[in-house]
Amino acid sequence: MIKLSLELFKLNKMEFILNITDKINSIIHEKGMTRKYFVKELLLLNPVLKTTKETPSSSTIYGYLNGSREVKTELIPYIAKVLDVSISELFEENTKDRLKTLKTILKSPTLEEKKLLENYFKFEEKINNYKLQNEANYNLYKYIFDILPFASEKFLYTLIDVLESFKDSTIRAEEEIKS
Repeated sequence: MIKLSLELFKLNKMEFILNITDKINSIIHEKGMTRKYFVKELLLLNPVLKTTKETPSSSTIYGYLNGSREVKTELIPYIAKVLDVSISELFEENTKDRLKTLKTILKSPTLEEKKLLENYFKFEEKINNYKLQNEANYNLYKYIFDILPFASEKFLYTLIDVLESFKDSTIRAEEEIKS
């Protein structure tokens, strides 16, 4: 159990390192900077690491940018200053990051992801369907659809299970009425 938790911690830490590295590189690109310029400007700020009591070398900073080294937390304010962004912006998701994540998922989705995507698009298709627009609950359906992106994954799976259960019950009831 402890070994599994440690492995999950390592995976989350690695994901964080890659995300912050991607974010820094993305902002460097967006600002029209070169990595060389970024490294030079960062070194000019003379950031001193707590562990070594020294300023990181340019090769160490390139290691941060390549994702081969962990970005030290005490460098974050200096990095933000060079990039002329707030510290929180280094941790925010932007549209480009979200699209990259979505593309990764779509390349090889798990069965659960496929099910979630299929249900999402089926519902979207129904929402746009003229027949559904004439239903008394159309505005309610549309409102639910609009707020679904804010729901947790666990909630979405629970919602799917509940709705499928209602669907099955309705179909059974309709069949009993017919016979």
